[in-house]
Amino acid sequence: MPVAARPRADPRAAIARRRKAPPRGPRDRYGYDAGRNCRAGQTAGGEAGNPVVRADSRTDRPIMREIVFDTETTGLDPENGDRMVEIGCIEMVNRVATGRVYHAYFNPERAMPMEAERVHGLSAAFLADKPLFRDCVKELLEFIGDSPLVAHNAQ
Repeated sequence: MPVAARPRADPRAAIARRRKAPPRGPRDRYGYDAGRNCRAGQTAGGEAGNPVVRADSRTDRPIMREIVFDTETTGLDPENGDRMVEIGCIEMVNRVATGRVYHAYFNPERAMPMEAERVHGLSAAFLADKPLFRDCVKELLEFIGDSPLVAHNAQ
C-alpha cells in the first residue's frame, strides 16, 4: 500500500508559534545576566569557601561555575625547588563543560628529574623555551576568577 506524503508545514507558521524570549539585558563575562540577584544568602561574587552561584534568568535555577584543573610538576616538594611545568583548566557551569579552557607549559628553570619525566613525558629540552610561571600567573588567575577549583587526581 503506498504511503501518502504528508503536507509540509509552513516554516513561517512555526516561527510565529514560538514563544518570544524575554528581552536579554547586559551579560557578565561568563555570558549570564549582569547584575542579576542571587538567591537569598548568596552573593554574586561568592563568599570565601563558597561556590559562585548566580540565577539563570531563563529558569531561575542556580548557576555554578567551577574550574577543573590538572598539573604536572618536577616533583612534590616546592621547598626543595620542585616546580609546576604544566597546567590545564576546564571551565564547567553546572557540571557541564562550556568549551572554555586554559592550558600552559612553564619553564621550571631546573633540571627535570628522570622519575618526573617518566610520569608526564615532559623533558627539560621541551620546556626550555616555555614562559616562566610568574609571567603567566595573571592570565591564569583571570581565567580562574573567584570560582571554586576541582583538582584532578589529587590526594
